[in-house]
Amino acid sequence: MVKKRVEWIDISRGIAIIAVIIGHSLGKYWLGGFAKFIFAFHMPIFFVLSGYLFHLQSKKVVLKKGIFNLLLPYAGTVMIELLILFFCKIFPNSYLYSRFGNANQLIIAGIYGVGSRPTLPFSNDMSWIGAIWFLMAMFFATQIFNSVMLVKFKENDLLKKGIIIVTLTFLGVSISPFVTLPFSLSAALCSQSFIFSGYVLKRFKLLKQVNGKIMIILLMIWLISAKVGRLSMLSATSPNMFVSIVGGIAASVFIMRVSILFEKRLSGEKLGNIKKIFTFWGSQSLLILCFHLIELDNVRLWGTITDALGGRISYVTIIIIGIVYRILFASVCAFIVKYLPLLRNVYMNRKFPFKFQ
Repeated sequence: MVKKRVEWIDISRGIAIIAVIIGHSLGKYWLGGFAKFIFAFHMPIFFVLSGYLFHLQSKKVVLKKGIFNLLLPYAGTVMIELLILFFCKIFPNSYLYSRFGNANQLIIAGIYGVGSRPTLPFSNDMSWIGAIWFLMAMFFATQIFNSVMLVKFKENDLLKKGIIIVTLTFLGVSISPFVTLPFSLSAALCSQSFIFSGYVLKRFKLLKQVNGKIMIILLMIWLISAKVGRLSMLSATSPNMFVSIVGGIAASVFIMRVSILFEKRLSGEKLGNIKKIFTFWGSQSLLILCFHLIELDNVRLWGTITDALGGRISYVTIIIIGIVYRILFASVCAFIVKYLPLLRNVYMNRKFPFKFQ
């Protein structure tokens, strides 16, 4: 049975995945204040929502779900990149390329599973897999969090679990500057506080208590965290990780509350279509992320567009056009996958499982 989707959660995810694409498409504004504002929430909110939707399950069930719903799309995306690499080697062209020099680099990067150049004691030139680090991190984050929640304490159960979660977060943050753990484990450990905050939000129904005054406070915390410096979830680093974690939680709650308001207010033909677009982006956020990575690593069109328009229109306009193109590319790919038998089994396994399951 397929569970009915909650629209405001899909709207939240939709806002977040579009923010991811925008964050990757800012050109020379990559290190600016707007980028810091986006990076403060666009990854944390996925983990907060995961905690909000959390239901305690056996380790076997969570492992199976993670393999088919997270690692399978991860492996599928690596395989597509590998096929493109081979194609470009055989048929050099002006439209496709590969960020990786050879298949070994891509395979090693896929196995190690981190989002940026890793800090390692034995090598300084290992490639990184890019944006789909998130799938690897979410897989291990959910396994870790479910294992913690399966532990039962006779007294102060939630408090003691909270202490374990904070300890795991501290561990991930402390290790990351010295060595990049494989499988995006640093990010998985760091994300435990975000997942736990989402769980607490749901358990105590705190979202309903977020009024206008609290929204202003949340926004101020968000702005302060962005001002302090950019949060890099993929490497679990920030100029001030405590402020970034608090800011990420505050920003996530702000977006979640805004999404609830959108769900209620976006009605009627025109506004309803806007809601459908955001719910589509949110419901297909995994697909959009994967094909956004493929476009980032293998398609030359974004660079071609920005180069062709350079000097003719303002740089801001060029960036906006590039962002629109990237959103359309990933959205179209996400839309057509459900009509492609093998790809839909890989990327939409909940709806189109393999028969042997």
